[in-house]
Amino acid sequence: GLKKRIVLYTTSGYFDPVYSYIPYEKAIFDCPDIHENEFMSNSVWINKFDMVFVNTKAMYQEVMRYNSRLKLISNGYMSKKYPHFTHPRLPNSVLFLGGVSQRINFKLLINLIQKLPEVHFYFLGEIYLNKYYSELEDRDRLRVWKKLLTFTNMHYLGKLSETDIPSIVPLFKVGIIPYLSTDVFNSFCNPIKLYEYLAGGLSVVSSPIKQVYELK
Repeated sequence: GLKKRIVLYTTSGYFDPVYSYIPYEKAIFDCPDIHENEFMSNSVWINKFDMVFVNTKAMYQEVMRYNSRLKLISNGYMSKKYPHFTHPRLPNSVLFLGGVSQRINFKLLINLIQKLPEVHFYFLGEIYLNKYYSELEDRDRLRVWKKLLTFTNMHYLGKLSETDIPSIVPLFKVGIIPYLSTDVFNSFCNPIKLYEYLAGGLSVVSSPIKQVYELK
């Protein structure tokens, strides 16, 4: 018969003491993101993984410094999920799809919205600020977010289900990813919204993110 094997599968690069009590034969690290100092402070542990999965070339090059047993599996989208869209797009429309969180460069957003009064910005997603985690900076971000909502060319559409997204995204002309690019997590990320925008036929404007450059 087939021999059962115990495989340790984790999405975190940090060692957990509970691993010492698991009689695993193989260890796999599915690395969806990179956090600041995550690899440097756990280099010995990361080198022990039998396989590491990454989803961008930039991440591949970074993880290669700690473990050469790598497999690159990129993100993407299902083309069948987006029906053929014939309705006209909203004029001068810009969409941000995703959670409103600390990842966003709010200073950049205020400058954009103020300097482009003829352009309408639409935000579609849950507001994470000061909700699921508690940071002093988050209160400031929430105040800025509330200020953004006072602009006449700023529109918050709320949170929609995943099934509604394919019929909503193609209504807009441009999709934006205004992340803080100085943050390591953002710099190495592979945002799903990028593929949602492309699948919906939107042009994409983004902060400097390594994976976005790969698709130019």
